[in-house]
Amino acid sequence: MKSFEKGEISRNEVINTRFLTFFKEYGRAVDGVELEKTYRSYLEQGHQKVNGAHELVANLELHHDLYIVSNGVSGTQDKRLRDSGLRAYFKQVFISEDIGYQKPMKGFFDYVFARIPDFKPEQGLIIGDSLSADIRGGQFAGMDTCWFNPEQKQNETGIEPTYEIKQLSDLYSIINKACDLRCKS
Repeated sequence: MKSFEKGEISRNEVINTRFLTFFKEYGRAVDGVELEKTYRSYLEQGHQKVNGAHELVANLELHHDLYIVSNGVSGTQDKRLRDSGLRAYFKQVFISEDIGYQKPMKGFFDYVFARIPDFKPEQGLIIGDSLSADIRGGQFAGMDTCWFNPEQKQNETGIEPTYEIKQLSDLYSIINKACDLRCKS
């Protein structure tokens, strides 16, 4: 996955070879493409909603424009978002498969920003669970970042998010603080 985020391999290479590569390490020959299809069908069915997610996006959407930026596969992400009931709260969903660039690449964020009217990166906040894709990408794009870290993993990457939270409700104080600062300036 890190090679994909760096643009060293294509999305198709990741998808079509990851199971082949994994099982080869254990001396097993498999049909990687067929395993990918099976995996994808199960992945599309699953969506584990984070506690408080629905309430959070419903409240934030009343006062803020919300967007999704994802390195996922379009069909999978779309189905999961719709099935979860969260899709309606977001103005737009940007997925690397459709864009041709992935987070954290500058081209990904250039594409996104060009499609959000009057967007100013310094007024945005990217929230994500991946330090290498979400947080680094947000930093490259000139945005504040928030690492969602519910398992309280150690950050040994050297990538420093602006904020770190362990539960979604912690976002309220971060967003309210940012809004207060903007309103006073």
